[in-house]
Amino acid sequence: SHRVQGLQIGLVNSSRRVDGLQIGLFNFAKSAKFGGQIGLFNFVKNGYKQLEFSYDEMNFVDFSFRSGVQHFYNLLKVGTTYRYDSSYYRLGYGLGSEIKIVGPLAINLEAEAYHVTEYNFITNVSVLAKLRAGIALNFKGISLFGAYNYNTYMTDYLNEDTFAPMIPIIQNPTDESYDGQFVTQHSDGFVVGLRIHL
Repeated sequence: SHRVQGLQIGLVNSSRRVDGLQIGLFNFAKSAKFGGQIGLFNFVKNGYKQLEFSYDEMNFVDFSFRSGVQHFYNLLKVGTTYRYDSSYYRLGYGLGSEIKIVGPLAINLEAEAYHVTEYNFITNVSVLAKLRAGIALNFKGISLFGAYNYNTYMTDYLNEDTFAPMIPIIQNPTDESYDGQFVTQHSDGFVVGLRIHL
């Protein structure tokens, strides 16, 4: 369509200008100054596109593609760590918003969810959720950032004897519970990294 002012829903959405919201697996637009997109892959030709490399307190190195518009963007994330007895991987998706403060300074507010797995992919529940609030220094073509993470990890992939998570990504939980099926852990953390503007 030429212009979206309300809601556009479909597997594949395309519009020259989005002033409303696109929801679909694939969303494309030329501009979306006052609108947003929610989907597996979002692309705004004149919008927000960044590659992110980051490291967090769980010893994960993540690669992310951030796309959409500055006030409402999506994140596709993949990460790995080799700091434990074996290697682990995580695949994630998130939503975020960047708020300019002054000069190059901005605040990022983000919510992310991951499936965490071993080298041999596991189908058990192994979900890591992160709420993130951070500060970014944006320069021409590049950004430096740091953020606080609040982590929640829920899994039924447990040691049969101790009922401890088989994937020990939270080493020192601030809170932990077991309901007979799932272990849920909470922790505080950090992330630092670099973003390349596309």
